[in-house]
Amino acid sequence: MGAAPAAGSVPLARAELDGVDRSRAWFRYTGATGVTVAGAATGTVYRFPHTGAMLSVDARDRRSLAMVPVLEQVPAPL
Repeated sequence: MGAAPAAGSVPLARAELDGVDRSRAWFRYTGATGVTVAGAATGTVYRFPHTGAMLSVDARDRRSLAMVPVLEQVPAPL
């Protein structure tokens, strides 16, 4: 038998039951032309090529992308 999970932890299978991928965040570009931004946490470069473009980004970069005025965090598309 494996070790018991640490107090307060959520087993992976249970965390995935709600169908939400918490390792990703979605952003939509609202500016007039394309924009390229780099996530502060991972250094990943994200390219939003046109108004309305949506990208899935690493959740660790969420905070820095949320500070960009022409990007808005949105729910994951269905």
